[in-house]
Amino acid sequence: MKPFDFDNATYSLQYDIFQRYRLVFEIISALFNQPTKKNIRILDIGCGKERLTEKFLPDHFEIIRADVDQFGDKSTILLTPNEPLPFSDNEFDVVIAIDVLEHIPKAGRDYFIKETSRVCNRMNLLCYPEGTDDVQKTENRLSEYSTQVFGSRNNFLDEHEEFGLPKSKVTNKKLEACGLKAMSINAIPLDMWLLLGLMDFLFLSLYGDGHEKDSLNAFANRTLPPKYKKGCAHYRAFTIGVRTDDDLKTIQSQLGHLETSEPSPIDFDFCLTLCDKIANIGDGIREKNNREDSVRRQIEIDHASILDTLKDALIAKETHIGKLETDHQLRLKTLTQDHHEALNQLTADYTDLSKGYEDKERHIKKLETNQAQQQEALAAIQTEYGNLAKGYEDKERHIKKLETNQVQQQETLAAIQTEYGNLAKGYEDKERHIEKLEAAFSKERETLIQYYEDREAALGLTDILRKYWNSTFNKNNK
Repeated sequence: MKPFDFDNATYSLQYDIFQRYRLVFEIISALFNQPTKKNIRILDIGCGKERLTEKFLPDHFEIIRADVDQFGDKSTILLTPNEPLPFSDNEFDVVIAIDVLEHIPKAGRDYFIKETSRVCNRMNLLCYPEGTDDVQKTENRLSEYSTQVFGSRNNFLDEHEEFGLPKSKVTNKKLEACGLKAMSINAIPLDMWLLLGLMDFLFLSLYGDGHEKDSLNAFANRTLPPKYKKGCAHYRAFTIGVRTDDDLKTIQSQLGHLETSEPSPIDFDFCLTLCDKIANIGDGIREKNNREDSVRRQIEIDHASILDTLKDALIAKETHIGKLETDHQLRLKTLTQDHHEALNQLTADYTDLSKGYEDKERHIKKLETNQAQQQEALAAIQTEYGNLAKGYEDKERHIKKLETNQVQQQETLAAIQTEYGNLAKGYEDKERHIEKLEAAFSKERETLIQYYEDREAALGLTDILRKYWNSTFNKNNK
């Protein structure tokens, strides 16, 4: 198993977070240093929402997450404080509780340790700040730095002070009382924890959670090894409880490389003095922030004043708009009334027009009927004209026959010729009359009536000729 196979995002974690989980990796890897066919089941109590344990352990570790809050993740098992863990005895190969014990009141810690020991099969790993005077004083100092930089104390550190920090010797005994073999190791030199914690505060205040803060943490995590120094104050303790002596010896031998006798690169008192001076920068930052807040508040006041002016202008504008809307509604009402009156007039005109159109239609139909009648009359006239023409032709033949008659018929012939002349003249009149009729088809009824009168006259002449022809024909036959 590669010892430090972490990505850049993991190295960018806060120094204290990275170092504690890096050591979790070292401790678990010491006991489970080779992958197995069956996944190693780890119960992560107090897992939080960041899934930090998954970032540090390989895939063949099956991590079951549990906490008093699910943080919107239903896969996290919900726990109830001071109640039994909802798991069977020895259900998990490893149980870890990273920075949980110090957030449990002292009265509930014994029961918590018993429950975590009950459900673990091989290892119970507890991590917490060591309850020494140096650690408590250093936490108080960092909380004061938080006040200098942010203007308020750190809630987590205040809870440490309220509940009291666990002590590794006491925790070892409690694990042994549960039937486990116990040992504790120290981690994270106290001076580095304080210095880098303060730097994290300053970078957070100056840059927020940006790449500048990530770069600082990545530099510290890549540079500072997770070793503990003999004779040096450390911030954190890792208490390990296992079922067998062999597992305990394996862990002790595997973790030997984490111990060093090298002196700290800086004196602790010097580190405290340096931190005090750095924290003074926080005072300056906070003063600068206060000045910026003052300017911001003044801007907000000016903004509120401008906003009030704008509100007054908006009210005046809305009043003006209301007046315009009222005028518009009155105008619209007047226009609507005018529109209705015009529409009613148009409707009446349309009704009259429709009625006139219907009358016109009836008149046209009547004219069409009259035209049809005229056409029928014309057809009759044309028939009469044909008959007249035929009679005229017969008369021509008869005249030729009469020319060969006796001299005594000359007087009769002269009379006939006279009648013939009259007939020719009448025929010519008839021709002119027919032409007038053909041109008068589109005239009004009065023209048609006149036409019928002319026709009646023409028919009278025809009857005279017919009577004359019949009389003459009868004489000749005699």
